[in-house]
Amino acid sequence: MKCLFATRLLLTACLMLSFFMSMMAISLIILNSHLRSRVVSCVASIFCRSCLYCIGIELSVVGEGYDRDKQYLIVANHLSYLDVLCISSVMPSLFVTSIEIAESAGLGWLCKLGRCIFVDRRKIWNLKSEITEIERSLVGGFNVVVFPESTTTDGSSMLPFKSSLIQAAVNTSVDVLPICINYRKINNMETSLDTRDYVFWYGDMTFAPHLIALMKVRSVIVELEITGVVSSGSNRKNITANAYHKIQERYVEVVVPVNL
Repeated sequence: MKCLFATRLLLTACLMLSFFMSMMAISLIILNSHLRSRVVSCVASIFCRSCLYCIGIELSVVGEGYDRDKQYLIVANHLSYLDVLCISSVMPSLFVTSIEIAESAGLGWLCKLGRCIFVDRRKIWNLKSEITEIERSLVGGFNVVVFPESTTTDGSSMLPFKSSLIQAAVNTSVDVLPICINYRKINNMETSLDTRDYVFWYGDMTFAPHLIALMKVRSVIVELEITGVVSSGSNRKNITANAYHKIQERYVEVVVPVNL
């Protein structure tokens, strides 16, 4: 186990270093901001795929019904920073995340390199400009990922989806693509209360200690289920409710046992 952990730690450190160097080179060489974002999203996708392999995460994708040549506003439930790696490894995308993540050590640095779109949910007067930035990315041909729960959860249930950022899809007539994320197995056992904290990142957990604990896990099996496109319309709340229903139907809760 110690050998496995040391190997994973070394490989991940090498990947992060190579990612940093690649991003710096891209910033210096590619002056066109749109092209730079396009290259960054592709490089980040390769980086995410490599990270999943290094830390022993097996990813399966189920469901179809979407056009790989189109861009979408992707919405998903949110359990961990690993959600970003899983989605990006399959569909190169720009991610919307909170300004609090940008301010966190380590994780914020990676998000900035990956050209995430940061929103400040504490300042609602910034909402219009944040929606405009998402619209600009969608019109530019990028997939943009939003986690409408606005935070990660402990897996026991899904939080209600907030609809404000979905307005970007309405304004640009871009379809919404709901994706359900389920962490099926941890250490070859069904995800449970005993194992979820190795993978789920929520509450007051800090990034570095959690990542170190994750690297000691033997295996994780993750399933991304693409639930079908939700056509853009004029009512963001209806779109959000439809996306929430599609994801909730397929979401597997970590059940808290009832003492009889």
